[in-house]
Amino acid sequence: MIFAYLGDIHASRHQTAGRKTDLDEAVSATRLAISISTADNPMSTTLLNNLGNLLLRRYNNHTSHEDDLHQALEYVLRPGDFLQRKREQKHAPSVLATLGAIRACLYDRMGDVRDLEEAILKTRDSIRLAADSAITTRGTLFNNLGSLLCRRYQLTGKGEDQDESIVSFVRALECFPEDTREMVTCLINSSLVLTQRYGRTGQLDDLGSALHYT
Repeated sequence: MIFAYLGDIHASRHQTAGRKTDLDEAVSATRLAISISTADNPMSTTLLNNLGNLLLRRYNNHTSHEDDLHQALEYVLRPGDFLQRKREQKHAPSVLATLGAIRACLYDRMGDVRDLEEAILKTRDSIRLAADSAITTRGTLFNNLGSLLCRRYQLTGKGEDQDESIVSFVRALECFPEDTREMVTCLINSSLVLTQRYGRTGQLDDLGSALHYT
């Protein structure tokens, strides 16, 4: 599928150069690939998920247009029926991860707690199904879950959310190589949440762990 490959090329070039025009071209080419794809095409789920990711990337990096978010959600929800087929289940972790990321952005944009709950649910499901995924992919999912649980803790004040967020960040740390940007992000997140929990519980171990991660 020439349009699918063209979309991948433009998406890769955007990751390298950061030009919005490349991302726009990637979105357009992937839309075309979907429009001429049949329902039983084995690439359908991947194309829909890719387009959702591209629209989410464009929202986060360039436009902040709410329409990009809603379109991303629309496209990524489509594979739901496909994922019931055995041959498509290998795509479930990535589709669920994308859904979680989109719902998180919608929560940040609109403030609807239902989006936050869905983001947490989908990210949990993605982790559960991603046992065979690359270890750094699992690290990103654990880090995302930790961040989402922190946000819910800020809303509810429930200590279990804060506790689980720390566990998630620690699991993420186990997945990333040292001296990488992802590792640094997880270290900062872990230190911040441990410091906050120390403020809630007064446990000196949390303060010591926070200093260790700093």
